[in-house]
Amino acid sequence: MRAAPTTQHAASRAFVLFAIAAVVLLAFMSQRAFSRSQLERERQFRALAQTRLAQVAQDLQTELGHIERDLARAVEDGAPLTVADARKKTREQALIRQAFIVDRTSGALTFPRDDADASSQEREFLRQTRSVFDGSSVLFEATAPETERTSNKSRQRGDTVSGLAAHNEQGWIRRFWDDGQQWLFWKNGERAIVGAHIERIAFLARLAASVNESQDLGRVILRDAKAAVVQQWGGLGDAAVIDELALSPPLDGFRLAYVASREQTAQLVRAGATAEAFSLAAVCVVLALGAALVWREQRRAFVEAQTRVGFVTQVSHELKTPLTNIRLYAELLEREIDVDAAPAQKHLAVITSESQRLSRLIENVLSMSRERTLRVEEVAVDAVVEQTLAQHRPALEQRGFAIATDLQAPATLRTDADALAQILANLLSNVEKYAASGNFVSVATRSDDRTVTIRVRDKGPGVPDKDRERIFEPYVRLDDAITEGASGTGIGLGIARDLARRLGGDLVCVAAENGGAELVLTLPRRIP
Repeated sequence: MRAAPTTQHAASRAFVLFAIAAVVLLAFMSQRAFSRSQLERERQFRALAQTRLAQVAQDLQTELGHIERDLARAVEDGAPLTVADARKKTREQALIRQAFIVDRTSGALTFPRDDADASSQEREFLRQTRSVFDGSSVLFEATAPETERTSNKSRQRGDTVSGLAAHNEQGWIRRFWDDGQQWLFWKNGERAIVGAHIERIAFLARLAASVNESQDLGRVILRDAKAAVVQQWGGLGDAAVIDELALSPPLDGFRLAYVASREQTAQLVRAGATAEAFSLAAVCVVLALGAALVWREQRRAFVEAQTRVGFVTQVSHELKTPLTNIRLYAELLEREIDVDAAPAQKHLAVITSESQRLSRLIENVLSMSRERTLRVEEVAVDAVVEQTLAQHRPALEQRGFAIATDLQAPATLRTDADALAQILANLLSNVEKYAASGNFVSVATRSDDRTVTIRVRDKGPGVPDKDRERIFEPYVRLDDAITEGASGTGIGLGIARDLARRLGGDLVCVAAENGGAELVLTLPRRIP
C-alpha cells in the first residue's frame, strides 16, 4: 500500500516541475513581447492626453472669445464717458471689477481719478495700475482669440494704452498684482478708450464652466503662473503627469496638465498588447490551467483513494467487534439457556443490541455509497422517537446514562419514517460514544404549524465553537479529549445532516445551557 503513494508523489512532482518550467519559459517570452509593445502603447496614450489637452484649450479659447465680445458690448454701449456711467458699469457687470476711461489723444487716465470723490476701490485700482497708465512700463498686449482673427496677430508693444490702441480696436493687458495674475480689457470708443479691470474669480469660473467633461479616466488640471491649481476636470486621486500644454494669450502663463489615475495606468498596462504577446500569454494561461486541473484531479484521486482505504479499514474493524460479541454470546447462550433463564435473557439482549449496532453501521455505509429514495408518508414524530429510543435504551443504560424525555409533538408530518429513525439513531449513537462522562441524555420534541423540532441534549464535554460545523464533515473526528477512547468512522453526523436536508430541514449543533452539546433537528411539516 505504500509503494503506490510514493510513485504517485514522484509522478506528481515531475509533472509539476515540467509544468512550472514551461510556464516560466512562456512567461519570459510573453514579457519580452509585451515590453516591445509597451513603448507603442505609451506613445498612443500620450497622443490621447495631447488630444484631450488640445480639446480643453480649444474650449477655453472659445469661451475667451465669448467673454471678449461680452466685455466689448458692456464698455461700448452708451460710451461710458462720464463718472456716473463708468461707476454704473462697475456695479452692474459681474466680470467688471473696475471700469476705466483713457483719453485717446494724451493717453491720460480720465477715470478713475485720485480726487476727493474717488472710492477706496478706485484708489486701490489707481495704486495697482499706476505704471500701466503713466508710461513707466513697457506694455505687451495679450491678444485674445477674437482679435487674432480680425487684426494683427503679432504681440504689439508700447508705453501707454493709447499706444496699443493705435494698432488694434481692442485688446488685453496682463499684469501681476498682490493676489496673482490680473487682466485689463480695453476697446476704442467714439471719443475715448474705455476698458475694465476684470474680476479674476468670475473670469476664471466662467472659463472653467465652459470645458466639456470627458468620459475617460484621466484628469485635466489648470494651473496659473504660480503653479497653483485653478480648476480640474475628471477623476480624482493619486496620479502622474502624462503631458502639459501652455495656453495662448491672454492666458499665457497658465498651463494645462493631463494626469493619469491609477485606474487608467492599470488600463494602460493591460490594453493594446500585440498579437504575439497575447497569443503567448494565452498559451501560458491555458497551460497553467491545464496543469492545475490535472494536478487537482490527481490530488483528489489520491486523497480519495487514501480515504477509501482508511474507511474500509475502519469499517472492517467496526464490523468485526459486534460480530465477535454476537458469536461469543451465542456460544454462552447455548451453554446456559437450559440452566438459568435470566442470564440467557441478558445475553439475548446483548445479542439484540449488537445486531442493531451492526445494522446501523451497515445502513450508514449504504447511505454513503448510494442515493437513497425517500418514501414519504404521514409519520407520528413522537412515536418514531419513542421507538428509536427504546432500541437504544439498553445500551445507554448499560453505559450508565440517565434518559429524560419531553415529547410534545403530537401532530404528524409528511416525511420518510426510516430516514427520520436513522437520523435519531445516529444522534443517540453519537451521545453514547462521546458524552459518556455526563451520563445524561434528553430528547425533546416540539411542533408548530410549519415545523417540527427535535432536540437531543447531553452533559458531556461539549463541542468547541470552531468545530460545530466540522463535526458534520465526513470522516472528521475531533482530535482531543472529546473523542479519546471512542470508536467510530466519523460519518454518522454527516449522514444525519444530509438526510435532514434531503427531508427539507437541517441539523445543527449548539451549546447546551448547562454544559455539554445539543443537536437540533428541524423538519418541515411537509417536504417542499
